[in-house]
Amino acid sequence: TTVERLKGMLILANLHKLKGDNKTSLEVAEKARNLASKKRLYLWEARLLGYISSMYRISEMMELSHGKLQEALDTAKKAPESEELYKFYSNAFHEMAYYATNSNEFQEAIAYLEKSNFYLKKINNANSDFLMASNYQYTGTLFNRMQQADSALYYFNGSLKLMDGYTDVNTKTLQNYVHTNMGYAYLLKNDLKATKKVLTKVLNDSPQF
Repeated sequence: TTVERLKGMLILANLHKLKGDNKTSLEVAEKARNLASKKRLYLWEARLLGYISSMYRISEMMELSHGKLQEALDTAKKAPESEELYKFYSNAFHEMAYYATNSNEFQEAIAYLEKSNFYLKKINNANSDFLMASNYQYTGTLFNRMQQADSALYYFNGSLKLMDGYTDVNTKTLQNYVHTNMGYAYLLKNDLKATKKVLTKVLNDSPQF
């Protein structure tokens, strides 16, 4: 089927990327994108545009990368509602937040992260809590950069709450990132006791992970 062909082409593009042949990887992805467009498989076309965007980002061609990701979001609007579409949106808006951050548009980045969270809440997936916790951590760091410590701490605490009960390595590592950034937020508030408490926790926990 066309979908099976597209899956195969995406795997092939990834294999070329792993070999370090980014040019061929892009060529395969573009062929797959054209096939998806011809067959009006809009979610697949959006995914492939997202892949192409990531390839340009790896090559540090940031304007092209940003443009392809925006094109992917525009294409996704034509796709029917589905959990797969929500997964695409949650990832794409998270990526858009990075481009806004690189331009020092912190409020815009936060708005993109909120859109990412909106779609994560629609997904019935155990991984959603971790992804949302990651978005909250990112939002908190942006508030830190804007010197808004109380808002930053609100999101850091929200991130920790989402991770409550999880004990896997990825979660524990993210918790340490959160506590590190909480330390900076407490420094902004000149609360040295709280700063020492969370950073000591990181120093004690991080060697395990």
